[in-house]
Amino acid sequence: MSQVQGLQGSQTMSKHNLSAQEFAALLRWKMLSDPFPGEPLTEDRITEMLNKEAESRNYDDWVHAYHELH
Repeated sequence: MSQVQGLQGSQTMSKHNLSAQEFAALLRWKMLSDPFPGEPLTEDRITEMLNKEAESRNYDDWVHAYHELH
C-alpha cells in the first residue's frame, strides 16, 4: 500500500476533517500569516475551522494545538 493510500484510508476512519499532517501544516501557516494575507472575513472563517478541528482533537483552540504540535 502506498503512503497516499494509507493516508486516505486513515482519513475516512477518522472523526477529524483533516489528516494530522494537513492540520499541522495549516496551523503552521496560520501562525506565520501575521498579518493575514487575505480579507478579514476569510481569516475569521479559517480561524473558526481550525478551532473546530482543534476542539475535535481535544485542544482548547488552534493556538493551543499549534504549541502542542510544534
